[in-house]
Amino acid sequence: MYVYKFNSNNNLEYEYDGKKYELKPTLIRPLGPIVFRWGGEYSPILTGPMNKGSSEPLPLPSTIAGFLYWISKGYTNEELKELDIQKDYDTISSKVEVFGPFFYVKDENRKICLAIHQYPKKLRVINKECEVPIPCKKPSITEEEKRVFEPVYINKIGIGHEISKKQAHTGLIYTVEYVDYYATAVERLGLKEVKEYGILVYTNADIKEGFYPFGSEGRLVEIREVKDKDLIKNALNNVFDYSIYILSPIILRSHSNSSSSHTGTSLDIDDIIIDKGNNEEIKMSDLAFKNVRLSLIGLGFNVKYNVKRPIYLAIMPGGFEAKNDKEKEKVKQLPRKLLNQISSGTKVIKLGLFDKIWGSMIIKGDGDG
Repeated sequence: MYVYKFNSNNNLEYEYDGKKYELKPTLIRPLGPIVFRWGGEYSPILTGPMNKGSSEPLPLPSTIAGFLYWISKGYTNEELKELDIQKDYDTISSKVEVFGPFFYVKDENRKICLAIHQYPKKLRVINKECEVPIPCKKPSITEEEKRVFEPVYINKIGIGHEISKKQAHTGLIYTVEYVDYYATAVERLGLKEVKEYGILVYTNADIKEGFYPFGSEGRLVEIREVKDKDLIKNALNNVFDYSIYILSPIILRSHSNSSSSHTGTSLDIDDIIIDKGNNEEIKMSDLAFKNVRLSLIGLGFNVKYNVKRPIYLAIMPGGFEAKNDKEKEKVKQLPRKLLNQISSGTKVIKLGLFDKIWGSMIIKGDGDG
């Protein structure tokens, strides 16, 4: 588990073994619609004609970490010598740490909108100054409708082809779904004068600003450090009160790490251990909401050996704002277990396995912090 605070440079900082480590806000801006695969196959060669590839609105943290590692190492993967998942992770995370991602937009008036992945297929606005405009006239609008929205997706048709022979496969037609960030900022958030947009992550990676291929189809993106760090800090400190936001999948520990009192072969979801905080086990039951999504998820792709990494059970990204006193109290008590303090402001933490890359989380009690 890692706990972050904003330092005097408005960067995220944490302390480990007496040393301080800093993560800077970095923007990855797609130059056009882009696709992010979160699992499964949609190659027409494997699955037949008229297959559809579906995209999620934000990439996996492993996609981001691998991309930043590739850039920082001068476009090489020579150091990835181990196939073992832990050693592979240790090699990458020794160079690259990631907190996020966010969908980030700034307009001409320096208004910031931050949204997280609301799995599946949607985004959730998390800072108070940004609200989703409701296009239709309704007698009543819920808080959920003001904050959760589907980005703009674009469908394109392709034809399967053999790269080695430079020829098409007869009859193998497929469609791919892309997410359009600029259109999402304008059409879904109602921002007419968009100055900046893209995928925002905090990272320690030593990057060279420029244009690079990114994502499952190698679409071109611009990457650079964000200048308005104060605006992002203020936005994160001004997320909705009594909230829990899971930004990236929290990789769960195996059932064998559950409490010793559990001896059966089955396991109640509430008993699954997420992590260990201030000498206390953090279980699923400690989360204030019941609509948490669990799924099996792959930890990315080993480009050195051209194989997929193992699959783990994970808590999928999403957000929750407490609606009653019982839920509010539970949100406030979670930082006590994690950090030995009652939450009175924004807490930025990492939970679960492989937490230098996975498991980004924000908890907000009431008031500023």
